Amino acid sequence: MAIKLSILTDNNTKRDSHLLAEHGLSLHIECDNIKSLFDTGDTDVYLKNAAKMGIDLQAIDLIALSHHHYDHVGGLKYFPVHKNRKIKLVAQKYAFYPCVDYPNNLAKHEIIDNFDVISVDSEPLELSENLIFLGTIPRITDFETTKKFGNFILPSGELMNDFCEDDTALIYKSSEGIVVITGCSHSGICNIIQYAIDTAEKKWGISKVKTVIGGLHLINSPPDFLAKVIDFLHRKGISEIYPCHCTDLNAKIALACGGLKVHEVGVGTTLDFN
Repeated sequence: MAIKLSILTDNNTKRDSHLLAEHGLSLHIECDNIKSLFDTGDTDVYLKNAAKMGIDLQAIDLIALSHHHYDHVGGLKYFPVHKNRKIKLVAQKYAFYPCVDYPNNLAKHEIIDNFDVISVDSEPLELSENLIFLGTIPRITDFETTKKFGNFILPSGELMNDFCEDDTALIYKSSEGIVVITGCSHSGICNIIQYAIDTAEKKWGISKVKTVIGGLHLINSPPDFLAKVIDFLHRKGISEIYPCHCTDLNAKIALACGGLKVHEVGVGTTLDFN
């Protein structure tokens, strides 16, 4: 049992990697003999980086999407279509609804017809024995909020406020606890971690969180807010994190000064967890 994560797209690159960066996120994941992508960034950068890193995206079994924003799904239209098989495309149902006033959501990508689309209603979905797509994240904290991004057009034709309800994450069961893999954390990183724990307890009987990797959506965050996030992480026994994408320098410094081991990551970073 092991998982290997390789960062194909991020806002930053590893030093001397000669790889490309952009505002976005894409991870290549190998777990339980299944190869997948978690998000595709904004452009074809993830494809170019994968080629330089020796990662064959023709061998992908599925693509899981954290939410419908352009910097996470925009690269989908560049994905090479397989002639002989349809790759699974997993996302929450709201990701497939047209979105007014927001660019590049999935409903505008005709290429999704080339995939075996799995629209997740709300409940967690097991992607493999040790990897779970969390589905809808309950928003229970009193200090994490989500701004409105526009409106969804529901199948009925009605408009619904887009508070990024489809934002989700993955969890992996390692021998040392849960690895939480986030996309952009619009749901709130603390909400995501709490639901990860609740889901892991129910599915696997474990609640310890080994680490968190991905976008934390900590941008221009005020000190009092960061203090609440840091306190939450400590209360959950989380001592190390791998923040990327939508986590600014101020947040990384605050997390490190708050007693957490903050790992530097970027395009080209490869992580293995047993």
